[in-house]
Amino acid sequence: MTKRASMSPEEMRAHVRDLCVEHGISLHERDNWLGCADCVLRRVICHHITCEASYAIALHEIGHLSTPLGTARSLAYTR
Repeated sequence: MTKRASMSPEEMRAHVRDLCVEHGISLHERDNWLGCADCVLRRVICHHITCEASYAIALHEIGHLSTPLGTARSLAYTR
């Protein structure tokens, strides 16, 4: 079995910041905050990115703003 290489917290933070710049999103990291996306202000508020869980939450919130019209409902689904 092949072991997957994991990203360091610094690499995760850099990736999230790069995505925010690419999509015109401001990133606000807070203590004791799970995550939310503000479509009007185009900002993501999330906990400090220190582990895979906080990284996944940040990516999830970015996804709300990076899809057309800020909603995944506009995407076509195929089976």
